[in-house]
Amino acid sequence: MGAVAFALFDVSSTSDEAKTARFLRAAQSGALGVLKQIISEKSLDVNARHRLGWSALHVAAVNGQRAAVRELLAAGADPNLAEEYTNIYHTAREKGMHSLDVMVAREEEFSDRLNLRANFRGCTPLHYAVLAEDYEVVLMLLEAGADPVRSNDYGRTPLDYARLETHVRIMRMVSSFNHVFLTTGTEISRPS
Repeated sequence: MGAVAFALFDVSSTSDEAKTARFLRAAQSGALGVLKQIISEKSLDVNARHRLGWSALHVAAVNGQRAAVRELLAAGADPNLAEEYTNIYHTAREKGMHSLDVMVAREEEFSDRLNLRANFRGCTPLHYAVLAEDYEVVLMLLEAGADPVRSNDYGRTPLDYARLETHVRIMRMVSSFNHVFLTTGTEISRPS
């Protein structure tokens, strides 16, 4: 993938919009070389957002790109950053775009595994890792301080999604961090 990644990502462009697009695509596809290069240049905020509202950590988490999640967290990505994307129709209206353009961008540049009509505003990378059923990414985010009791704009916590989808193993883990978080109110260490 290393040689292919360099063919897909032109890292020489200086436009912030182009650099953000490359950064997000690298997080989505797990192109670590490109991700590390952009991070090392320090010319882009690690929490930079797609024009429709998601960050590199959101896209890496929903796509199960564990190494990218690890790299982004090490670079200071915010595990509690809230998604600004709502759904196709609301986002299209809000951004002055055609709903088909929003749908294509969401599927191609974020994930094609989610319900396109569902509402996602306020979801954190942890919400997405739970929805993706990725235990390892969920654990990485929790250990990095992701808030397991943070609700999205529709009142759903990551634990709610784990319950809805009957992700028993993830539900148990998030519940254990939830208890520690509620008890201490601080960043969490892995429960014993």
